[in-house]
Amino acid sequence: DSASQLYTEYEFAGLAGKLINNGLVDASACENSGLLETGEASDCGIQAALPVMYAWQNRFNTPIISAAQNNGVPARMMKNIFAWESQFWPTTVYVNTFEYGLGHITQMGADSALRWDTDLYIDVCSNSFNKETCQKDYVDQPDSIRKALQGVILQKASADCPTCRFNLDFDKAEASISIFARTLKANARFVEKSVKILTRKDAADLLSEEDYWRFTLVSYNAGPGCFHTAAGAVYNRGMDLTWNNLKQYLEPACKGSI
Repeated sequence: DSASQLYTEYEFAGLAGKLINNGLVDASACENSGLLETGEASDCGIQAALPVMYAWQNRFNTPIISAAQNNGVPARMMKNIFAWESQFWPTTVYVNTFEYGLGHITQMGADSALRWDTDLYIDVCSNSFNKETCQKDYVDQPDSIRKALQGVILQKASADCPTCRFNLDFDKAEASISIFARTLKANARFVEKSVKILTRKDAADLLSEEDYWRFTLVSYNAGPGCFHTAAGAVYNRGMDLTWNNLKQYLEPACKGSI
């Protein structure tokens, strides 16, 4: 309910390494200034970085709470996603594909958000194209328009700023948190629709609250197709749609979402 309830004291080797490399932490008393060859902090570097690291990982608590409450997404889950994906250092990374911002959203993630959040699509389209263009549903747009709209989402999620300190725009990073919340909510809507198609029942009547969000995270992390295929495999075998059952039927390329 409040930002103070999101306070954490995680130890992140990656974040500590960034803080040392960028001069926010003095780890000169440690061997190799507290850094490993990977750019992560050593144990000594992590210890030197603790106070700054604790402050850094809590700098986004207020906008996380706000975005979570506005979009009906669990705030702690959002923060845990940011912890896992970026360790709260919101730079763009390349891991098989480009991943942007605190939540490391991808082009596929932007596509899912626009596909399943009609309001988001209308907002982005109306600010980018004329009214006539935006009369079409997202799925009916030509590929060039869909790609352009995905680019707008990724730009909103990106905090990269070559002229800023640490090459990061933290005002933009905070503003992007609502985009991640809407992306999660869009994937939750896909889960609801997928369950309805498979079972002809509402997700709320079949799924526990925790499994509902686990399924949403599968869709967010690995893609809607990963969830729908696994859910279909579970349902067609006459099994209950639970997380323990679903994760057994995730295809190999989707198992990283576990």
